[in-house]
Amino acid sequence: MIYALRMPSLVTEGAKGQIQTVEVRAGDGIARGARLFDFSLDLSTSYGELCPPITYHRVVAHEAGLLRAFTAEPGADFDADAVLGLLSADPAEPIDVPPSRAFRVVVAGIVWHERMWSARRLA
Repeated sequence: MIYALRMPSLVTEGAKGQIQTVEVRAGDGIARGARLFDFSLDLSTSYGELCPPITYHRVVAHEAGLLRAFTAEPGADFDADAVLGLLSADPAEPIDVPPSRAFRVVVAGIVWHERMWSARRLA
C-alpha cells in the first residue's frame, strides 16, 4: 500500500506552508513518533489582526512506514494538502501507482528555533 505524505491541511486559503527543517530523506524507515519536518505558516495577508502572523509547526509520524520519495526542501513553499512524499509498508512495492490514502501524521505548534531555514537567512 502506498501512502501520500501531505502538507497538513491547517495551511489555509491564501497562505502557504514554508518548509523550515527536514528530518528525513528518501530511503529512511519511519517509526511512529519520528519527526518528519517543521514548517512555518504566514497568515499576515488573511488573518494578521487576529493572531501572530507567523506560526511554526512540527509534523510527526503517527504510524510507521518506509519513505520512498520526498521532494520538500527547507525554504520551499507548499499549499495545503500538497503531496511532499510517498511511503509504503513494503520496500518492493512500486510507487508509480496512486496512493491508497494519506500517511497519518500529528501536527504540533512549536517555537522558532535556530535550526530552521529562516535562521540561516538571518545569519
